[in-house]
Amino acid sequence: MPSRAYHINYSVRRPVREMTRTESPTDPLEHCPDSEQESGAAPLHPTDGQLTDPAASSQGPIGRRVAEARRTLLGSSAAQSARQEAALVLVEHVDRLEAMLRHTKDMITVLDENGLLMFSNAAAGRLTGHGEEVNTSTALDFIHPDDAQAAVEVFDRCVESPGSFASAEVRIRHADNSWHYVDAYAENCLDGPVTGVVVSMRDVCERRAGQENLQRANEAMRSFVAVASHDLRSPVAVIRGLAGTLAADWAALPETEKLDIAHMVARASERMGRLVENLLMISRLDAGVSAGRPRPVLLRDAVDLAVRHMEDRDSVRVGVPDEVRVMVDPEHLERMLTNYLHNAVNHGRSPVTVEAITTGTLVELRVIDSGAGVSEEFVPRLFERFFRAGAQDAQGTGLGLSIVRDLARAAGGDAWYEVGSGGGCFVMALPSAE
Repeated sequence: MPSRAYHINYSVRRPVREMTRTESPTDPLEHCPDSEQESGAAPLHPTDGQLTDPAASSQGPIGRRVAEARRTLLGSSAAQSARQEAALVLVEHVDRLEAMLRHTKDMITVLDENGLLMFSNAAAGRLTGHGEEVNTSTALDFIHPDDAQAAVEVFDRCVESPGSFASAEVRIRHADNSWHYVDAYAENCLDGPVTGVVVSMRDVCERRAGQENLQRANEAMRSFVAVASHDLRSPVAVIRGLAGTLAADWAALPETEKLDIAHMVARASERMGRLVENLLMISRLDAGVSAGRPRPVLLRDAVDLAVRHMEDRDSVRVGVPDEVRVMVDPEHLERMLTNYLHNAVNHGRSPVTVEAITTGTLVELRVIDSGAGVSEEFVPRLFERFFRAGAQDAQGTGLGLSIVRDLARAAGGDAWYEVGSGGGCFVMALPSAE
C-alpha cells in the first residue's frame, strides 16, 4: 500500500478537515485496515444498529477517513493494541486542535517561506471579513503600505532562523477597506510538521485608541495646570496689589478711588472663585456625586439671577418665558448658566441672547452671542474637559462647557453646540417640571 499523508487546508469559510491527498512516508493511519474484512471484524452497517459516526456525512474527506478509522478500530478484535490506541489518541488530538483553532479569539495564519497565505482560522474571517479566497494570496497585499517595509524586514529575519520568533505592530486591511492595527507574532515552523511560518494576530485598535485618549488627556491636564496656575496667580496678584495700595494710602485716597479699588478686588475674587468652584465641581463629578437635589425651578428667575452677577450684565438680553419650570438642582442650574453666559461674553460678541422653548418633556435653553460662531474643526471637541478652541494662549481653563454637559446629563438632559444659528449658539436641555 503506498504511503499517504493528508494536508489540512484550513480556511475561514470551509470545514476544518477538508484536504488533498499527496504521497508521503508519514501517515498515522497507514497501518489501519481499510475495511472490516482486512481487520477481521464483522461488517458494521447503520441498519445493524452498530457504531456509526453521524457527523461523517457532513465532513470532508478527512472527516470521513477519521470516522472510518474510528469505526474500524472500535469494531476490531485487536482494538486494544498499542497501535490502535495511538491512532485513537491522534483522532482526539485532531478534534481538540480543530476546536481550539475554531474558537480562539486570535487570528492565526500560516505563511510559506515566500509569504503566501496557506491557512487562516475562523477568527481571521470574523475579525477581517475576508473569506477563503485570501488563501494563496500574498500576505503583503493586506498590510498598510506605510507598514509594508517593516513587515517584510521582520518576516525575513524570522525565515532566516528555524524556530525563531519575531513581532511587529502593523495595520491590516479589512474587507470593507478600513485599516485595523494588530499585534503580530510570527514563529518559524518551516522545519516542523506545520512547514510554514505561524503568525498569530490580535486586534489592538481599542487599546491604541485608549492610549491616544490617555495621551491627549495628559497633555490637556498639563495645559490645564499651567492655565489654572496662571488664572489663580493673576487675581491673587491683583488682590494683593490693591489691598497694599489701600493699606498704604487709605487716608490720602479719595472715596471714589477707594470704591473703584473695592470693585476691582471684588471682580478679581469672583474670577478666582469661579475657577475654584469649577475645580470642586469636577472633583464631585469624578467622584460620582453629580445628581444633586432636583426640584422645580423657575427658569426665568434663575437666568435673571445669573445675569445680575455678571460684570457685563447690560450686554445680555433675556427672552425666557416667566412660567417655564425645569426639574434640576438649583445650584447646578446656576453653575450651568454662569458657565454658558461667561463663555458667550468672553469668547463671543455682544449682545448675548438667552432663549428657551419647550420640546416634549424637555426645555431647551439657548445662549446665543453675536459673533462668528465656532470653527467647524473645533465643534466635536467643544465639550471635552480641558479643551480650549484656538491657539494655546486661548483664555479659560477648558472646564466650563464640560461641566455644563456633565451636569445637564446628570439631570436627565444634555448640552451641545448648535451650528447655523447665525452666531455662537450653546444649548442645554433640561427636564420640564410641568
